Amino acid sequence: TTRARDEAQLLSQQLQTRIDTLEDELHDASAEAQRWKDDAEESHETIATLQETVSERDKRIASLEHKLAALATSHQEQASAISKQTQQLRESKSVQSAIQKLCGSLVIETPK
Repeated sequence: TTRARDEAQLLSQQLQTRIDTLEDELHDASAEAQRWKDDAEESHETIATLQETVSERDKRIASLEHKLAALATSHQEQASAISKQTQQLRESKSVQSAIQKLCGSLVIETPK
């Protein structure tokens, strides 16, 4: 009986040691799982922030593209007007030259 009691006590100590070890491992695993969870939450927050930034930049790019298109149209219209004015000036100079030839030495000045 003493021997049985000693063996039971030894078994009890071994079981308690194993229980303590398992509890420590469980605690460590729980702490690691919490770190992973925290890291995942932080990553999700970062992703959400980056998605918002991308969305804002996409809107800004679309706005700038619209402005560029409007500027291109305006510049094209201005170029067309300048071309027309240049053509009119050429025609005016051609007419002035013809008049000068007809009038001889009479000089006709055009407004500046």
